[in-house]
Amino acid sequence: MFAWVTVVDHPYFAVTGKDGAFKISNVPPGKVTPFRALHRKAAPSGVDKEIEVKEGGPAKVDFTLEVK
Repeated sequence: MFAWVTVVDHPYFAVTGKDGAFKISNVPPGKVTPFRALHRKAAPSGVDKEIEVKEGGPAKVDFTLEVK
């Protein structure tokens, strides 16, 4: 048996679907730094981006992670 566990100190996280898409609900407006993507083979220490969540609208972020 094998498992990965990530502990965060906030409620804003998601696991992607098979297509890589994800949704995180109820994120308050403002800049989010870092917005981090993790992948056990491609980015075990994470890839960070900065996004801005605007009032009443969704924010979109794209990550490209390559398994090496």
